[in-house]
Amino acid sequence: MRSVYIHFPLPSQSAIAGWLDLRAVKVGDNQWKSPSAENPVLYCSIEESYGDWEPGDLVGLHNVVPAPLGYVAVDVSGRVPGEKEVTEFTIGLLGAVAGTVATDDYSSHPWTLSEIKGGEPFEGFHFFDYKSIRDYR
Repeated sequence: MRSVYIHFPLPSQSAIAGWLDLRAVKVGDNQWKSPSAENPVLYCSIEESYGDWEPGDLVGLHNVVPAPLGYVAVDVSGRVPGEKEVTEFTIGLLGAVAGTVATDDYSSHPWTLSEIKGGEPFEGFHFFDYKSIRDYR
């Protein structure tokens, strides 16, 4: 699966869960599917630990999101392209909860709401730009 991670200050966790409850189907403790449980495109979970992350991947995040951090892991189904769904979802969540940024599988850049909405590239690539990365490699 391809993934996006939405990073937030831990005091915002209840706001994050509330936003997810309104826009996705809760399927377990801190787990949601969108747009439906029967035909999901996005698989979401709230995570409070960065235990399996490389320390270097967190440096940029600590510069833009106050610690302690948590994140929403958003896995995109391989059955569909998913760009539209994950981009709309990410824009919605970043816009709803202050202090959040997103990263994706294709760079460690912490994407802001304005960068994603504006389609701004970072080092020649856009947010969730798996097609360009695939062609680049």
